[in-house]
Amino acid sequence: MDVLDARRIPVKASDRAVRGGEIPYYGATGQAGTIDRAIFDEPLVLLGEDGAPFLDPYKSKAYLVDGPSWVNNHAHVLRPRDGLDRKFLRYYLDVFDYRGYANGTTRLKLTQASMRGMPVPIPHLREQRRIVDTLEDHLSRLDAGDRYLVQNIKRMNGWAASMADELIWSPGYSTRELGSLLREPMRNGRSDRAVTKGSAGIRALTLTAVTRNEFTDVNTKLTTTSPHMARGLWLEPGDILVQRSNTPDLVGTTARYEGPREWAIFPDLLIRVRPDEEVISSAFMCAVLRSERAHRSLRARAKGLAGSMPKIDQAAIAAVQIPVPNPRGQESIVNKLAEVESTLVVLLTTLRAQQRKSAALRRSLLRAAFSGSLAGRSTCDEVHEELAQ
Repeated sequence: MDVLDARRIPVKASDRAVRGGEIPYYGATGQAGTIDRAIFDEPLVLLGEDGAPFLDPYKSKAYLVDGPSWVNNHAHVLRPRDGLDRKFLRYYLDVFDYRGYANGTTRLKLTQASMRGMPVPIPHLREQRRIVDTLEDHLSRLDAGDRYLVQNIKRMNGWAASMADELIWSPGYSTRELGSLLREPMRNGRSDRAVTKGSAGIRALTLTAVTRNEFTDVNTKLTTTSPHMARGLWLEPGDILVQRSNTPDLVGTTARYEGPREWAIFPDLLIRVRPDEEVISSAFMCAVLRSERAHRSLRARAKGLAGSMPKIDQAAIAAVQIPVPNPRGQESIVNKLAEVESTLVVLLTTLRAQQRKSAALRRSLLRAAFSGSLAGRSTCDEVHEELAQ
C-alpha cells in the first residue's frame, strides 16, 4: 500500500472557522470539522496515529473516506494497491493487536515506522471480498440492533427529562431570579497547574466531575494551589457547581456536591452557588438548574467567538428564573425526581448491557473473519459461542 502521510496538513479549528467551507476535515478517529478545499480526492483508508483507542478492543482505529477530503497529522493516510481490498484492510486494522506497535506514556502513538512493520495478511482478492461480504452481512444485523438501542436510550433520557420538567415547572409555582435566593455571592473557582507526579498538592475538581455528576478522586487532580489561596474554595455539602465554559451542549451543566468538607476545591471554569436554605433547598435548586428548561436558558445566554468555547458569567446564572414552591413541595418534588432517576438507571443499565454484548459480538465477528472461522456460521451468536468454547 502507499502511505501518503507527507501530504497531510494540520489546521487549527479557529483558522478553519475563518476559512469556512464544506470539505470534510479528518483526524485520528473520524471527521473533526470542515474546511474550504481538499488535499485528497480518492478512496482512502485512514488509521489513527495518535489519539486513537489502540488498546480498546471494541473501538475502531481505522475508517474509510471517499471523495474530496483534508487530513490532519493525527491519522495515517493509506492507499491500498491492486490486490488489497480497501474494506478488508480497514476491518483488519480494527481487529489488529497494537500492543508493541503503538507506544507512549500518556498518549499512545503509532509511528509511521511502527505501522510499516505491521504484518497484513493478503489472501486472494476473491477471498478478501468473500470475507468482507460475509462479515458485513453479520455486522449489518448488529448495526440495526445498535440503532434500536441508541433510539431507546434517547427515548428513556427524554422521558426522564420530560418528567423532571413536568414536576418542577408547575404553572402554580411563583418564580424568582436565582440571584435573589442566595445566602452568599456566587464565586468562581481557581485553576493552578498540576503538581509533578508523586508530589503533594491541593485536590481540585475537574469539569468531568460536574459533567458526569461523579465526585470521586478519579475526577480530580492535585494542584500547586497554596493553602492560603485555597481558603474559601473548599467544597461543602450542598454546594451547587455550574460550568461557566464548555462545549455548546455542556456549558451550564450543573451538579450538587454531597461529600465531606474540605475534600477538594473547585476550578476556575466552575461557579459555586450556595442558596438560602431557609427559602429554597440546594437539592431542589440543583434539580431546577439540571432541568432541560433551565439548562436551555443558560445555554442561550452563553457567549463566545467562533471556534472558542462559549461562556456564561455569574450575571447569566443570577438571572435564571427559579420556581419556589413551599419547603414541603420542594421535598416532595426532589423525592419524586429521585424515583424517576432510579427507574432511569435500571432501564439504562439494561440497555447498556445489551450494547456491551453487541460490542463483544462485533469483536468476535472480526476475530472470526481473520482467523478463518467465520465461514458457515449463520448467526452472530453462533460465532460468539464457538469462540467462547
